[in-house]
Amino acid sequence: MIEHEFFTHVPAAVAWGLPLPFRADESRDLDVGVFAPRRNRAGRGVAGHSVKPGLAHVVDHPTLGVRLTSPASTWAMLAGTLWDVYDVVALGDAIMREPLHEADASALATLEQLAAAASAGRRRGIARLREALPRIRTRSAPTSPVPSASWPQAGGSSGSPKMTCSSIPCG
Repeated sequence: MIEHEFFTHVPAAVAWGLPLPFRADESRDLDVGVFAPRRNRAGRGVAGHSVKPGLAHVVDHPTLGVRLTSPASTWAMLAGTLWDVYDVVALGDAIMREPLHEADASALATLEQLAAAASAGRRRGIARLREALPRIRTRSAPTSPVPSASWPQAGGSSGSPKMTCSSIPCG
């Protein structure tokens, strides 16, 4: 990759170890972003994204050494491509998950960082971000969207999940 390019969307989520719905990575090109006014890369196998500077925060991955969007920016960008608000909630749950055991990794972002990413400006999926944000919990299952996806059946459609990691067996 060229110096000013960075991974976004699905490749960024995969690099951060985030759970994605099965359909999210079907037949996708590699998402590569640049900050506007630069022009995005076009080519076979690459989905180029020209990103307004205020809509994403780019970091170097601590272990992979690649440039990519931060976990909060990745979450906000994926809200424009995920089909269901519960997928957005599950992704947020995974990003904010508090460690329950010594071997668990630290949370990748805070609720404040997710809120800042959601309110950074106009973007696709803003309605899903606004709906998902109050439903995100720090005690959800570590790598599965199942608890969040179960919220409609568990009464979560009211905006407050009744099923969390403390009420179901996790890990």
